[in-house]
Amino acid sequence: MSILSEMQGRKVADWEHVVVEPDGRRPELEFPNLRYFATTDFIVPFVLYFGFFRLLSWTIKTYFWQTFTEFKRYRLHNLSVCFAHSLIAGVWCACFVVTHPYEMFHNYVYYYEPWAAQIAILSVAYFLHDAIDMLRYEWSKWTRELLLHHVMTGISLLTPLPNRRFLIPVYWALQMEINSIFLHARTIMQLSGYNTKLPDFYRAVVYANIFSFVTCRFVSMVVFQYWTIWYYDHMNWWFVLIGCGGPFAFHTINAFLFFRVLAADGFLGEKMKSRAAINRDDQKLTNGPSLLEKQQNGNAITNGHKNGILATPPHSQNGRVKVD
Repeated sequence: MSILSEMQGRKVADWEHVVVEPDGRRPELEFPNLRYFATTDFIVPFVLYFGFFRLLSWTIKTYFWQTFTEFKRYRLHNLSVCFAHSLIAGVWCACFVVTHPYEMFHNYVYYYEPWAAQIAILSVAYFLHDAIDMLRYEWSKWTRELLLHHVMTGISLLTPLPNRRFLIPVYWALQMEINSIFLHARTIMQLSGYNTKLPDFYRAVVYANIFSFVTCRFVSMVVFQYWTIWYYDHMNWWFVLIGCGGPFAFHTINAFLFFRVLAADGFLGEKMKSRAAINRDDQKLTNGPSLLEKQQNGNAITNGHKNGILATPPHSQNGRVKVD
């Protein structure tokens, strides 16, 4: 629904009028109708988007980063899918800001279009895929942090959809994905060694990450929270809770993440850099011998038989796979 059409084409801000449904309801004052999530409007696109990320993940695991082993290969596979989601969501949100600037700053409550809501469904489908992938290969404090992040973000993104209200806050929240493009690119370059092969490009990514972190994570959350406080008496308590509690939680998460990034990139000195090192990529996979490693070993043996020899799997001694 576009509220502008109801005002004879005149652009009117949310606070200048109240939109009432034909049956007299004001959905912004109601708790989200959870039956929406059992409708085809939600289920069909959600399943399609989830299938897309599963297929993308399978493709990356099959054809990319094959020279890396164990946990580092899992991380590169996982981060590649993360990067793909950030690229899709970040570019989508950036384009929306350019094409819908009035809605971003004035139609906080009433703007809703089914096509525009797809970004929320797509992102939640990605979060489910990522949670499954992490639980399969890794269980650590970082996994728990990311699972908490995914649950909180998923609830926040899905809340506006049943009542067809407050879609603009979703776009403010997903501005963070613009920063995630550079954040994931930075980590991928570190893990793959391209930070030393392409030092100038890597340095540009590092500075772009810092700048976009401030503008797309901190500033966007401030705007999100500001509009919630402005409209608090025009919405259901659940929307107020999400609109105030969500940004507060993300401010906390982002503050710790920003400190880690600044320290890891040497902006806070060498002493702080060593203290902030999390060494996440030094750990082992949770499922014993990696499924990825087993697949690599199987491919090596198959290729060896084809060539008339028995290929010795990587990291092996006396023909037996060594589990580090």
